Amino acid sequence: MINTTHTRQTGGGFLAGLRLFVRSLFSSTALGGSPPEWVVCFDVWNTTALIRAWPVEPLCDVGKSMNIMVDQDAELKQRFVDHCNELPISDPRAFAENLAHHFSGRVTDDSIEAIRKIIKIEHDAFAWYRDVAPVFRTLKDEGLGVGLISDTWHFTGSLLRENTGVSEESCDENMDGLRQLMPQVHPYIDHVILSCDPDVQCCKPHRKPFDVAANNRFRVKPERCIYVGDNVTKDMMGALNAGWLPILLDRTNSVPQETKEHLRALGIHCISSLFELIQLLRVLGVIRPRPTKAPAVELRSK
Repeated sequence: MINTTHTRQTGGGFLAGLRLFVRSLFSSTALGGSPPEWVVCFDVWNTTALIRAWPVEPLCDVGKSMNIMVDQDAELKQRFVDHCNELPISDPRAFAENLAHHFSGRVTDDSIEAIRKIIKIEHDAFAWYRDVAPVFRTLKDEGLGVGLISDTWHFTGSLLRENTGVSEESCDENMDGLRQLMPQVHPYIDHVILSCDPDVQCCKPHRKPFDVAANNRFRVKPERCIYVGDNVTKDMMGALNAGWLPILLDRTNSVPQETKEHLRALGIHCISSLFELIQLLRVLGVIRPRPTKAPAVELRSK
């Protein structure tokens, strides 16, 4: 049963899809045009989207099938999962061979099948929150750059890459898979930066994903960049150390009040939905305030 706060996005009508497709072709940063004045990037998991069955245990099954005893050593398990997040998974055999080399394991038919299972789990369990599409659309209408920065692999990989008619020059390679999962949203995203990207190869809170986003993709100074995420350490501290303005999204009100007070002391704002983000950005002057109606003028006859 799907949670009422999020839903799987499906394709719309032909005209709506055509309109969004044309818009995506003319993204200024994708075509090398003038960079936006402000950029807002988002974490993926538990911020804009979620996996209803996060595959940590299936990942451990991959390790065990390769004779890597991740279930017996908590530190090894964490290193194994973190390393997996930095690898492209679209080629299961290359993925397994890298793990075997790094952790002294061995590639088997069972390990290849276990990796394919993870790809299917993530594809089938992927869902976007309902506030994502309208908020992304508003940000683009206001002229902001919009991106995703995530500690994840190219999880959809070749299974979801289809001929969409969009050239590689017009958008990031990462968006090939994402556009299959969110046809109503992808035209509003300029760039996707993943921990497994060749020019990143590390996870948050390392500042490199943020530096790649600001310097290489959007070509905007860090002080004009905003990052919205749900993880205090990886998202908030990572963005802060990179010179970005972090905004904590606490959808479930699970972050202790004491922690939020500490974040506010660091200049980090806290919100509970992406709709609140729009209000906050108006207050901060990042996007225009809503126009106020002029007072009615009473006409008197002489």
